[in-house]
Amino acid sequence: MTRTIGEALYEEAQERLRDAINTEAAPLGWFIAESNGSECSEYQLQNDDEAGMFRDDDAVWDHVWERSLLEPSGIEARALDWLKRNCPDEYGYIKAACGRVFPFSRTPPPKKEEPDDRHWRRTEG
Repeated sequence: MTRTIGEALYEEAQERLRDAINTEAAPLGWFIAESNGSECSEYQLQNDDEAGMFRDDDAVWDHVWERSLLEPSGIEARALDWLKRNCPDEYGYIKAACGRVFPFSRTPPPKKEEPDDRHWRRTEG
């Protein structure tokens, strides 16, 4: 299939943007990888195993999703935006896995106090 000049320029610009995101994300322990041969998606948000900052790709997904909610102009939000535009399948997988997770939702809810049942007790008099 023949691409137009505009399509070619857009694709080149998107690749440069992905490279810039990866440069900024590298010290944070994650990156957007080109996944040649993957049946799932063309690009994947992955853990940088050599950096050792995250347990696995799932932990990266959680981190990037939560940070994007806390800082909408940060690198994590830009990475998700890039995936949404360039690899909607991967973005959809991440959203399905993390979309119901809100920042700090993993902290346990406060303990409920036991109901006050003093009015049922007999008072000694």
